Amino acid sequence: MKKKVFSVSLGILTLCSLVTGCGTNSGNNHVTTINFWYGQGGIGGTTYEQLIKEFNETHKNIHVIGTFVASSGSIVPQKLITAIAGSKAPDCTELDSFLVPQFAQKGALIDLTPYIQAQGLKKSDFIPAIWQANTFDGHLYAYPHDTDVRFLYWNKDLFKKAGLNPNQPPKTIAQLDQDAAKLTVHNSAGQITQAGFIPWGDQGSFDTWAWAFGATFNQNSEGEINLADSASIKSLQWQQKYAKEYGIAKLNAFTATLQNTGLSAFDAGKEAMTVDGVWNIATLQQQAPKLQYGVEAVPTVDGQGSTWSGGISEVIPKGAKHPEAAAEFLNWLVAPKQMLIWDKATTHLPTRMSMLKNLGTPGHVVVSPAGDKLSAELLPTTYTRPNSPLNAEIWDGTTSLVSTVTNDTSQNPATALKAFSNKINQEIKNGWY
Repeated sequence: MKKKVFSVSLGILTLCSLVTGCGTNSGNNHVTTINFWYGQGGIGGTTYEQLIKEFNETHKNIHVIGTFVASSGSIVPQKLITAIAGSKAPDCTELDSFLVPQFAQKGALIDLTPYIQAQGLKKSDFIPAIWQANTFDGHLYAYPHDTDVRFLYWNKDLFKKAGLNPNQPPKTIAQLDQDAAKLTVHNSAGQITQAGFIPWGDQGSFDTWAWAFGATFNQNSEGEINLADSASIKSLQWQQKYAKEYGIAKLNAFTATLQNTGLSAFDAGKEAMTVDGVWNIATLQQQAPKLQYGVEAVPTVDGQGSTWSGGISEVIPKGAKHPEAAAEFLNWLVAPKQMLIWDKATTHLPTRMSMLKNLGTPGHVVVSPAGDKLSAELLPTTYTRPNSPLNAEIWDGTTSLVSTVTNDTSQNPATALKAFSNKINQEIKNGWY
């Protein structure tokens, strides 16, 4: 991708020079103190502090101070941008991986290439798509810390009740449609009391189904993305077909009946199939322990199955006072031993290829043996969202697009998607990010 430089609010680009810091001063008694931001409360925050304590006890020349920055699960982007612009950046911080390209393009992150080369880390050490998600313009800007996958969940009891094989989930889109029809139940008034499947529910995003239909989101050398290829259009038309066939008003009324339960339709035993993240296994263990269910790859047109992944990464912001010490801490944090501790505590998945072979075996269970085994099979070929500074806008825009064409079935999915794709690519051409 041809690299472009644009003006950015809050003065971020005034921080573009690489700050080398004072290093770790190994070999003498000087201690370098670094600040690490994290946005996860609960078990995530507790585990970060546990690992920080272990690092401090085993590294004499570096002392890490962890700071919880209240957020919705990861660092709030605006808080980090403000800190960088105000020359108050932490030495390192966690960041949602899909935001890495945006921050890198704005000149807000330090290129980690020289650090990882010195540390002996290689692209082949990590899951290919996860490594790629943390790069921009051919350079690595984040240490890949954890990841996830999406599964098809199916309710075995509801399959059995409908006369379907409870151990045979659909593998193709056609089979999914056939099963959904048999599993949808109406009452005498015509209301849906049990949904067979709702494509846009839970983790059934635009991306999920575009990949299932064969989309690739190819990018050209200028970073423009083909969001409206024939596969993406077909996937959106397919979602609209569900809204037409089952009635969007009836589907919305059905989901509304569960809003006060605190459970999704699937978790409540009212939806036979859904696409959700691997993390939902832990939710089911706690909130629906009697639910008999299975997990499988997301059905595709060709029956080969697919999934996609996100995750949390660790970055060094521009303006960090001690980047060398920060890089040493982050390299330690994403090493296999520490990564396993993190994954087992948070039920996230590892990003290292070497850890997949043992995932789900005794001592290496992070979610469940079955969930881990399937994750290990899917992660080497998982998809990640387009490597673009406009990832956040693309995500919000496609989510809104799915809602528009399903709630208003008079809308033409092909026309709407092409218009959105053209808008995004025009922004990329003009550098509006």
